[in-house]
Parts: sequence; structure tokens; C-alpha cells
Amino acid sequence: MNRLLLRPGRHVFVVAATVVLLLVSAPLRGVADADTTSPACTSLSVAPPNGLIALSVREALECRLAPNVELQGSLVAGSDGVWVTTFDSGHPEILRLDPSTLTVTAQVPLAAQATVLRSDGLWLLQKTEEHVGGVDTDVFALVQVNRHNGQIMGAVPLPIAAPHSSDDRALLATTADALWISESTNHMLVRINPSDSQVTARIALSGRPEALTATPSTVWADVSSDPAPLTSYIVAIDPARAVITRQIACRCVDKGPLTGLVATPHDVWFSGTDLVHIDATTRTVTKTRTDEVFGALATDGHSAWVIDPTPIEDLSPLTSGHQPVGLVTRLAARSLQPQAGTQLPLNSPSDLIDTLSTPTAHTLWMILTREPSADTTLIRLTLTTK
Repeated sequence: MNRLLLRPGRHVFVVAATVVLLLVSAPLRGVADADTTSPACTSLSVAPPNGLIALSVREALECRLAPNVELQGSLVAGSDGVWVTTFDSGHPEILRLDPSTLTVTAQVPLAAQATVLRSDGLWLLQKTEEHVGGVDTDVFALVQVNRHNGQIMGAVPLPIAAPHSSDDRALLATTADALWISESTNHMLVRINPSDSQVTARIALSGRPEALTATPSTVWADVSSDPAPLTSYIVAIDPARAVITRQIACRCVDKGPLTGLVATPHDVWFSGTDLVHIDATTRTVTKTRTDEVFGALATDGHSAWVIDPTPIEDLSPLTSGHQPVGLVTRLAARSLQPQAGTQLPLNSPSDLIDTLSTPTAHTLWMILTREPSADTTLIRLTLTTK
């Protein structure tokens, strides 16, 4: 199966044997010490897409945090602020931004870059490459950050290791009392007790996990039966019993690191070279097919939001003329039905929005990579509240 690898310059894995000690000792640069320089922001002129009801956009901003700051593709937005992982002139950090002014209110230095950032306590999953017994090996560490004061609460090495793979990825999801981490190379899913970082269960999967998400009652994984294409499954796992309860053959086509999977108690949405909806109760699968990949995917807990580099097939008027990029679409709950959308003014089809966060139904946060410069910017889309 073809996979999209991360672009050159996206420094995801760092060789660092001392990652945990350095993380524990890393000082927090809080409000008093943080660089409170306002980012350089410009207004975006969004356009209503043809054939689709236009979102009521009150404000659209594109912001560059600093000349040397590269956003790493992990973003969590909430009432306490917007948390992003960055790479600033060789120095990885977590930044907390004021959601209104976008000034930096806290800076947490890291010894290695975080590959995954999740809310529910703000967990970071870090993977580093070490030479163990003559073999290049990926090792994992969990880091928890206090969302209120930005302090690192702990950094613990995990008893998980796998042979290094150039496109191997660490996936992380959270439920009420557990963390769920993938061992992609070994086709395993691991349940971790967050209080002591001990492995409490291992679940064998039928293939390589490509995406992972969770609701309070279910952990969902997109599992690819590599190397055979078109044989992906969406797997449902009971988090309390750590057993697979459903394996749904959706023939989803993933897109490696950019595969999207989100869920609510009633819906599961998947984005790859397909856009797929699964009814969480009936297991009914609905999908669209395109010749291009879909972009980032998120949910506000009710509807789904997707970035469409190509139109949903039902919106035939969009297929004429210049092919759109940067189409932000809201999908109705319980379906793939597009409710509304807006068109972002991207420069070329190579520009990529690979991160999308929707803390509410009225605010969307995105990370945009503009080509060919590979500059990364933060986009805030504020919708009119009705």
C-alpha cells in the first residue's frame, strides 16, 4: 500500500537516549518568562463554495508565530488556550497560546519532539530511536503536562519497543482511565495505566494500525492488512475488557501519517483516499470515492469537519474548472451529508492542512504548510454564533 511519508524538514524522530531525564528536568517558561510577542497575523478572504451552503465566517486569520518556529502538526485547543508542538531553530517546545490574542502564555522546552499531542490531561507521546543490541529500535516515553500551569507532571519510559521503521508512527488515544498506544510494526495495541505507566493489556490486530481514536465507551482503530490494498478494517475495542468487539470491513484506503479517524458515541468518520462514515450502532458503512486524498478530519462531538482537497462526489458543480483546495466542510451527524462549507485561499494544490481542531462548533484551528517554502502557519476560523 502506498503511504505518504512526512516531508523533508519535518523532524519527527530524534536520536536521544536521555530524553526522559531531560524532560523531567526541563524548566517551564511560564507567563512571566514566555515570549509574549504577538504573532504576525493577516486576515484571509474566504469564499463560498459552489453547490454548498456557505458557512457564516465572522473572522479568518492566518498567523505566523515567529520566523524560525515550525509547527509540528500536533494541536489541542480548549478554553485554557491553544497548545501546539513546535520546532524553533533546533529546539522543540510545547507552546500555549492565548486563544483570543494568540500571544504565547507558556513555553515548555523538550529534549525531543512530541509525535502526538492529546487532551484529557494533555498527554505527549514521544518516540526516539536508539541503538539497542545492534538494532535500530524505536522506544517510547509518555509525558503529561498540567493544562492549568504548564508544568510537566511526569515523563516515564514505556515498556514498549519495536524495530525502527522509516514510516512507523506512534498513535495515542485516551479513555477515562487508560491510555492506548499502538505498536505499528508488531500489529499490537497496548493499554497503559496512566498512574504508573504499566501495560495492563495487549491486543493483537490483524494488520498495521494506521489511525486511532476513542470515545468513553469504545476505542476505534483503522487497521490496514498491508501489503494487500483495499482490505482495511475499522476495529472496535471495549476499553474495560480490552477485547475486540467488532471488526468492520470498510475497504478504506488509508494515506499513512495523514489518515484521519474520529468518533462520537454514534458516529465514526474516516478520511483517506476515501471519506467514510460508519454508524456505531448498526455498523452501516457509507463512503465516497475520489482520485485524490482528503485532508484533516475532526469532530466537535456532534458533527464532523473535513478538509477537502477534492470535492465530495455529490457536489458535482465543484468538479468543473479549477479544482479547489482548502475546502472546509461540515458533515452532518449520522451521515456524510455536507451541511455547509467555506473555501480557504490557498496558493496551490500542494499546500496542505494536516491538522484540524474544533473545541467548539464555532471555532476551528488548523495548521497549514505552504509549498514550496514549507512554511507553517496557524489558521483560526471563527464562525458566527446563531
